[in-house]
Amino acid sequence: MRNEFAWYLNSSSAAARGAWETAILTVDTNVLLDLYRYHAKTCESILTALESFGDRVWLSHQAATEFFRNRKKVISSSEKTFREAAKGLDDLDKTLASDISKLKSHRLIPTPILDDLSSAISDAVVKARGKLDDVTKEHPKYLDEDPVLERLLKLFEGRVGPAPSQERHAELLAEGRKRHEAKIPPGYLDKKEGDRSFGDYLLWAQTIDHGRTAAAPVILVTSERDEDWWHIESGKTLGSRQEMVEEFWRATGQPVFLYQTQHFLRLAEELAGRKVSEEAVADIRSVGVRRAHGRAGSSPAAEVNQIVHDAESEANHGILEIDLQRAVLNLTSSGRLDPELDDVPALAVSVISSPDGCPPIRVTAKTGTTFDFNVHLRPTEWGSTLPVGMYRIGYSAVCLTEEAYPSDAPDNEAS
Repeated sequence: MRNEFAWYLNSSSAAARGAWETAILTVDTNVLLDLYRYHAKTCESILTALESFGDRVWLSHQAATEFFRNRKKVISSSEKTFREAAKGLDDLDKTLASDISKLKSHRLIPTPILDDLSSAISDAVVKARGKLDDVTKEHPKYLDEDPVLERLLKLFEGRVGPAPSQERHAELLAEGRKRHEAKIPPGYLDKKEGDRSFGDYLLWAQTIDHGRTAAAPVILVTSERDEDWWHIESGKTLGSRQEMVEEFWRATGQPVFLYQTQHFLRLAEELAGRKVSEEAVADIRSVGVRRAHGRAGSSPAAEVNQIVHDAESEANHGILEIDLQRAVLNLTSSGRLDPELDDVPALAVSVISSPDGCPPIRVTAKTGTTFDFNVHLRPTEWGSTLPVGMYRIGYSAVCLTEEAYPSDAPDNEAS
């Protein structure tokens, strides 16, 4: 039995720690691209962990290709996010002030309650704007000078896998299509255009080829969080997909150890005798959550990206970018409150922008938890549809005292 299931027994946590000093380390593309999305301290922690493996690092040709293909776009997107965040805060402040003015027309609501609400929101927005200015000034200008790229070039010099031949590439793409249809991990949930949907499989196949040649255990760090990489039950990640662990073992005779980025960093710090930065772990988790929202969203018709302007236990503010892929009569999307709030919050939402030709929209938000919320969009005109395109919804979630909650806040409307 031990021999028949060696691939299972050799993938345990104890085996992973034992192989740490001999295993080859490799990463997927987004582990590298995310370095431009993290705070500077988080980026430094991950680079240090990667560099600790010395000449035992290796990068698949697929990961390297995707990194260089997307690097400038990710950097530009990060810089654009700061500009959009500043504008979004201003727009959100104006919209919320207008909504509170509407509430004051409800004479049954005591004015002190609305004054408290207005003051709490105003203070939170001012605080968020100040923090955003500080973060913007501190963020490196990677397109002008890129120390991250220089360190990665040095780390992986001479340690990148070869490009597959045209024949081999065609074979891998054909196999990738079959695996997608049969839902064989990894990457079958990827819905990119054309052959780009098979990128995860290409990376996986090249990693197997290298493991076979090197005849050594492999540690694969990935930013992926979905079930086409991980065994997930009742919303809890229980470990790697056993099909992948078995496939690697049978192809190479070696174990493979898969880690999500935050778990890899935590173990690397512990084994190095350094204190684990919970701030870095939270930063990694936050970026991963935003990617998960963007990939899955809460509606099959849309992709959702959450931009957080300010996130504390008393208040969360930000923008949901909802990229609607097909026209619908109504749309529900979800956002996450991370860190969790101290209490179930009061929610305010507004439409910052919508596609050209979009009819007037009614947007409402609801939550009964301290960790997430739902946003609902529908046209105000009966029978109209929400057209394809980008919807940017500003949200503000603020914990208030029980007596400060408005009892009959109206829906927000915008065009």
